[in-house]
Amino acid sequence: MNIHDFAEHKGCDLRQVMDFASGANPLGPSNKAKHAVRKGIKHLSFPPDEDIRFLKRYICRRERISDGNIIFVQDLPRILHTLIHMASSKTVFASSPVSLAYKTVFNRYNVKIITLPVMEEKDFSIDMDRLVGFIQNADMVVLANPHDITGAEFPMESLVRIVEETDRQGKILVIDETYIEFTQSASLVRQIIESERAIIFRTFSVFHALSGLPVAYVMGSPGLISKISDITLFPQVGALAYAAALASLKDMGYRKRTQQFIMEEKQFIMEKAKGISGLKVFDTPCNFLLLKIRRPVMDLEELLLKRNILIDTYTNDEGSVYIRMPLKTHKFNARFIKSLRNIIDSQEQAGGEGLD
Repeated sequence: MNIHDFAEHKGCDLRQVMDFASGANPLGPSNKAKHAVRKGIKHLSFPPDEDIRFLKRYICRRERISDGNIIFVQDLPRILHTLIHMASSKTVFASSPVSLAYKTVFNRYNVKIITLPVMEEKDFSIDMDRLVGFIQNADMVVLANPHDITGAEFPMESLVRIVEETDRQGKILVIDETYIEFTQSASLVRQIIESERAIIFRTFSVFHALSGLPVAYVMGSPGLISKISDITLFPQVGALAYAAALASLKDMGYRKRTQQFIMEEKQFIMEKAKGISGLKVFDTPCNFLLLKIRRPVMDLEELLLKRNILIDTYTNDEGSVYIRMPLKTHKFNARFIKSLRNIIDSQEQAGGEGLD
């Protein structure tokens, strides 16, 4: 159930729903992005700039690439659809655990997903030697870096090896950097634009909180970008989205405020979580925490829904349940932790009474 379905079902405003299934920046769009939208409204009678020149030039200067290395899209599903069609993909390797967003796209096109289990004890990292072997069985490789559930990152040398291996085997490689702007990590842009089989995907929907004005971009070699452009109708993004994205990219104060808020809220949540029996908290370099429920909790999602809280969970091969907890406003974060504590405590008490 997404936030719109839930709000309609409950008959409430979207702002009353605590959507912990969404990973958008808890600060919301930057003030400069909002100002750019207000300013851009007076230009709505004009057609959008198909060359997206100002946003493209800014990104190219920042990444030190040429305009032939970049193409704009609306979101990840659209670019995955294009690549699946281009490569006639029947199987795809995705980093584990596979999020619902990926599963939805691949299931829609009847693409089989293969993956490798990751272990909590090894910080949810992937065994590189096994990964290289699994690539042989896939038509396409999609790696979230950082991972969109565990926050795990690939070391730079591992990414280089993956690019070299997918090139050698003639596989399409997608590195999804949706969450990289929350981190201090370097990107593999220089190596990617020299590969004829690999791309990097980034979006303005998460760090820049512009889901309502979706715009994203792909970086790769001129040859691959040209092929993608030839079989699609990109760009399909409005003028207001371009204006908001460019203004947000230039807002350095917004980036600093985001990092400060995330640091403070993580400290608050981890301190509050210490007193919750049966809960283990994993920090990530992103804007979310990973919570492990150490004891079975019956109907956890339903109990949180009754409190207007949406969550995203996954269960590993051993049956352990994890909650991905994106940070929200301080008020929502406090309510979430309090609600989770009450649910776990009440079930523990009920279980103890049953044993007596």
